[in-house]
Amino acid sequence: MMKSWILFTAFLFGLSCQTALRGADAENPATLAKIQGGLVVQLGDPNAEMASELANTGRYIIHLLDTERGKIEKARTVLHERQVYGVASAETVADYSHLPYTENLINLIVAGANTATAEEIFRVLVPKGALVITHPGPLSQRNLEKAGFEFVRQVPSPVNASQKWIMAHKPWPDSMGHWTHTRHEANGNAVSPDTAVGEPKRIRWIAGHSGTKVPSMVSDGGRNFYGHAVTRDSFNGMRLWHRDLTQAEETMDPSTFTMKPLSRDLARPVATEKHFFAVAFPTKNLVALDSKTGEIVRSFPEITAPQELIHHQGTVVAICATGIYAFNAETGAILWKKESSSARTMVAGGGRVSYLQGQPRRGEKSEAVTVDLYTGKILWENSSWPWLEKVQRSVLFGNQLAYEVSSFSNSDLDNGIYIVSAEAGELSWKKTYAPGMTSKRQARAMFIGDDLWIQQGGTVAYDDKEKREFHTVKVTSLDRNTGETKKAFPAGLGHCAPPIATVNMIFSGVVEMTDLKTGNVVLNAITKSTCSRDNGFTPANGLIYATPKHCTCWPMLRGYLGIAPEHPGMAAGNYPPALPADEIEFRVTSEGATADANVPAPSASDWPMYRHDVWRSSSSTTAGPKTTSIHWSTAIAPKKDSLSASSPLRFDWDDNPFVKGRLTPPTIANGRAFVARPDAHEVVAVETASGKVVWRFTARGRIDTPPTIHKGLAIFGDHGGYVHAIRIDDGKPVWRIQAAPVDERIGAYGQIESAWPVAGSVLPMDDDIYFVAGRQALSDGGVFIFSVDAMTGKKNWVKKLNSIPQKGYDGNNDQSRGFYKSSALEFDPVDLLHKEGDRIAMSRWLISLDGKEIDVDTWNGFAELNTGAGTVFAPRGTWTYGARHIHRIGYEAHRRPLCVYRDNTIIGALNSTTALYRRDFDIANNKNFNRKWITGWEAMSQARNGQRPYRSDRIAEKASWKVNPWAASDAPEELLKPTTEGRKQLKNKLYGMVMDSRDRLYVVHEDGTLKLINTKDGSTISESQVPAPIWDGLAIAENRLYLSTEAGELVCIGER
Repeated sequence: MMKSWILFTAFLFGLSCQTALRGADAENPATLAKIQGGLVVQLGDPNAEMASELANTGRYIIHLLDTERGKIEKARTVLHERQVYGVASAETVADYSHLPYTENLINLIVAGANTATAEEIFRVLVPKGALVITHPGPLSQRNLEKAGFEFVRQVPSPVNASQKWIMAHKPWPDSMGHWTHTRHEANGNAVSPDTAVGEPKRIRWIAGHSGTKVPSMVSDGGRNFYGHAVTRDSFNGMRLWHRDLTQAEETMDPSTFTMKPLSRDLARPVATEKHFFAVAFPTKNLVALDSKTGEIVRSFPEITAPQELIHHQGTVVAICATGIYAFNAETGAILWKKESSSARTMVAGGGRVSYLQGQPRRGEKSEAVTVDLYTGKILWENSSWPWLEKVQRSVLFGNQLAYEVSSFSNSDLDNGIYIVSAEAGELSWKKTYAPGMTSKRQARAMFIGDDLWIQQGGTVAYDDKEKREFHTVKVTSLDRNTGETKKAFPAGLGHCAPPIATVNMIFSGVVEMTDLKTGNVVLNAITKSTCSRDNGFTPANGLIYATPKHCTCWPMLRGYLGIAPEHPGMAAGNYPPALPADEIEFRVTSEGATADANVPAPSASDWPMYRHDVWRSSSSTTAGPKTTSIHWSTAIAPKKDSLSASSPLRFDWDDNPFVKGRLTPPTIANGRAFVARPDAHEVVAVETASGKVVWRFTARGRIDTPPTIHKGLAIFGDHGGYVHAIRIDDGKPVWRIQAAPVDERIGAYGQIESAWPVAGSVLPMDDDIYFVAGRQALSDGGVFIFSVDAMTGKKNWVKKLNSIPQKGYDGNNDQSRGFYKSSALEFDPVDLLHKEGDRIAMSRWLISLDGKEIDVDTWNGFAELNTGAGTVFAPRGTWTYGARHIHRIGYEAHRRPLCVYRDNTIIGALNSTTALYRRDFDIANNKNFNRKWITGWEAMSQARNGQRPYRSDRIAEKASWKVNPWAASDAPEELLKPTTEGRKQLKNKLYGMVMDSRDRLYVVHEDGTLKLINTKDGSTISESQVPAPIWDGLAIAENRLYLSTEAGELVCIGER
């Protein structure tokens, strides 16, 4: 602490000695506060110029707040002009009494006078976050210290030398712990002392996956490190830096980063507050990176292909094929090295290092060795234990060593723990037992205080079918000195990851946690643990972390997640999402403009909502163009991206599953086309006759899909948790409703969003609008389903969806399988609403129009849709609104194949190919069509047998035609040729598909090849080239084709 204080004081003294500070860095509060990246908030007196400068670094997301609308509108104008809106954004607030953020979220707050209280600012700052006060007022040094801030000091203003600023930092709480190794620390004890971690209830942050499973992470200093290597802020998930450590240093280009999985044969990375130690380069050397910047500060060429790595008390120890090396973590100086044959299973604690050596396969005897951490001097060694050769993991806790023998299979034979004196190397006791897992079973020792905990149960005598039986799964506390059972509590059934713990709970199943105070099993299946030999979840920093996986067993959230416990307001009964839905105030604000009831309704030739109609059919009842020449093209988004290609945040934007491009698809009505710029929070209206932009409107968050045009209004939701209604003629706002039960933002896909985002595309039905706010039924109080009056925003009803049909392991037998009983694939936690029969549908939930009935079918993968003169069965969620699972079978794309339908005809793409099919349903085959879809397990089984387990293929079984207009030839093998070879996750490259009333299908490839297809026989009528499209970015209106492009243009195609 004293050293940090001296450095901090010296830094301030250096600032005071400068006569003038110039340049962006000098005038940047983030630089002054030494905040390297993350979330920055300006409270009061919004400085758009400073925000623009921070935005241009590509390292920060900036949010400007003020109570005066005029100031915010001016700031928005500047940010849009600087082409950084979205990186920096601005909003009005009624007051500063409750800042619109969840707790522990913001890295830096720059506050003017008369803004929030010190206590409120303290609440939303991350630990070690900074506060810079530019206009001191009520936020005095004394008030800041009273609120809990540390290092509270006056500093010279870098802008005006005659002024003083105040700077303060939020201290790190004692209740929060780190997770520096894959098994928590160097001692191998997979138990965190973090007491702030609790039952998962809320999403603190979420980020998308890039198609790669990530088995584990490490964390220290408020930073999480993943794979080879992505670094995120622990509290808000913002990507701070990334480096592809598999490349040579001179070729590590941040703009071409690709996440790669860690090798099982190489050491897992280790984190400290200052350094990140990992294997790097094609030469597989050990390197040390600056944990804040990702710069390589030291390389160890003599340490090649290390198999294990630990850091303990300032010393790093690495096991290589040639031996064991110990070096000083700060200087890199080698402390000692020892020759060793097949060294493995290394742990350290109390100034000791323990490991095994010797390879029985080469005729060598396995030997347990313990040496001095600082000198390498052998303290004891023992090769007399016959079970040593089976040991694969160990724990060094206090004066005890626990050696773990595990089968890493379904078998329960020979699983157990052996407890040895760490000082003398003498066996104290042993216990063999069946680990409470279904596969990859591990006997794991978890030391918590005076107890040693294990998880046991599950299938016993697995290798003998006649004697095989199932025992109740439990976590058991053993006496550390004798191995005698002290107590046992029920537990969840583990699957592909071993148990881990905090001092308060054991993570005992795929989502189950056993409370060690009450013995109760808590269960909240927001997501699932990752399959890993080390840890499925990671508890640290007061949160539970999950990483990307391919699991599909229930409608879970996917990607990188930080999951928070119960909201602090729950204890005081002051957390609106926990209330019944009809007791929550969803505030409606009249914006000043008045809706015009006389505006003509959209005509039959319009395209008034995403995918045309309430069934989301992507088919028009009028004709499209006969020719495909470009009529006009308008640049809606600037050519320059607001984030550079090398910005780490750019990658999180690109991985956002809800955003498909720089524009949304268009909607068209009343002579206007409407698109949104998702990341820039903007809706844009364009004249269809000329392509001229007529107005722009900035919302309170991302807009993922285009507005719905209804009753003269453009109505849409945003990811700030609001729904807006604006007049289509002039863009003036009429009303907005806060659909989020509380205005608290979280980190989401490289920006800040509400925990209850609303899709841009709302569903109109007569006089009402229907929409959904939320991410997953079990997170943040649930998903809220609304019906409101289209003209006023007045609430008709709101229902809370806070359960899923799957239930956890029941504790009695392996046939229950808990969440592994599963459901059919493609079950989304949220989705765009559409009409199905006399109800509205979201994923597999069906909701009556009065909101009184909500039903769900976990197996029904096909929607029954009657657009007026016939019925089809269409794959649910064919548009891929949110995150699809990471591929688990060959030829599985990260977006579902598109399809269109009208009456009894459906035309679609076959998954992961450029082939098309047409099927016509009738009464007879409607009855026989199997709507029950398959599990991930069944899909893998079918794929191994050479089948194509996709919903598109089931529909196409009775197709009237199948063609591949992009095939190189008419050879049969070309029809289903996959679009990408090898193991890489595939893409559905048919990016847009719409159908008109004249037997024409317009299909656009991701490369911009536009084909006009005869729907009667699948023949190609014509082909042309258009700009590269966004996903599902086509629409038909006014006998023309409209296309949103990857470059941010809206293109009108057809006869002039």
